[in-house]
Amino acid sequence: MSALAYLYVALGGALGSVGRAAISVGMTRLTGPAFPWGTILINVLGSFLISFFGTLTLSDARFPVAPDWRAFVMVGICGGFTTFSSFSLQTLDLARDGRPGQALGNIGLSVVLCLLSVAAGHYAAAHWNETAAAAESAAPPAAAAPILALLPSPDRGEAVLAAAGRLSKLTGNRAVDRFALRASPDPDFMPTEDVLTEESGATLSPADIQAHSIVVASSGGLPPALLASGRPLLLVPAGPAAPDFGRIVAIAWRDDPHCRAAIESATRILRQAAQVHLLTVGEPVPVPPALAAQGIAARQHALAEDGDTAGDTLLRAAASLGADLLVMGAYAHGPLRESVFGGVTQHVVQHAALPVLLRHQPDAVSAA
Repeated sequence: MSALAYLYVALGGALGSVGRAAISVGMTRLTGPAFPWGTILINVLGSFLISFFGTLTLSDARFPVAPDWRAFVMVGICGGFTTFSSFSLQTLDLARDGRPGQALGNIGLSVVLCLLSVAAGHYAAAHWNETAAAAESAAPPAAAAPILALLPSPDRGEAVLAAAGRLSKLTGNRAVDRFALRASPDPDFMPTEDVLTEESGATLSPADIQAHSIVVASSGGLPPALLASGRPLLLVPAGPAAPDFGRIVAIAWRDDPHCRAAIESATRILRQAAQVHLLTVGEPVPVPPALAAQGIAARQHALAEDGDTAGDTLLRAAASLGADLLVMGAYAHGPLRESVFGGVTQHVVQHAALPVLLRHQPDAVSAA
């Protein structure tokens, strides 16, 4: 665990301990000290909470959260709240006081009620997950726009489809629509696809693109229609497919509309990531409010401007951190200007060796 995760556990443990003390004192006043009803209630409630929260916040559940927040609740709060040691000591005290029947009753009652409570928490959360999944599947198609996989030649198509499948899993199992960029020489390759030839490419307009996000193979540049659509673009590098990207995510952060939109698009992915790293070149920039609002813990890295291009600095930092996905805003100064004069996005598009989730806001191009 990270140092921040240990801090979360410590804070959660303090909250859980205070809650346990309050319930213990309250139950003693209510029922008297003869039998440890307070400890039984504490352990039953803690068993329900750890099971309910754990099931409800899995990566594919209703409310997926970052591992640090699971540790805060399940290790910190629940660990500080429940108390096996008090249960053991109170059972021994009952036996030593000549009340073996009550000692055995404390053991049996605690074990049975805690097991029932764990089961109840799990099934309650699982039912909530299933209900939410059923509601999502019953929603009209417009509420669940598909992922559009733009397939180049067959040798790159497999990697694009694998990346689209992974993105689908990370974003709620969305459907994947396939669209061929050019006719394949193999008539059996994806025979049901639409074909976008060079002649028909000019007819593809931003209004035609209604996908949730677009997956495209890296080729040194991006079609203007894709950028103008404003949709998130997942750029798949050449080489073997990376079917499990999204575990260690790096964010190339500067405070502009493109970066904010990119983070908004990646929120669900970031909540499921084991690690999130925030990369800034030059002076540190405040953490994006969207991350804090979603409870996403990110480690911030201020990268020195050492003479290399900012794009190369970002890519080297992402590689050193073991990142398997880079999230960034795209073409803040416009794609035409960067294609002529160079820029961070253009460098990343041309040289990235990991999947890159890009977002360009056509109405927010800077003239600076």
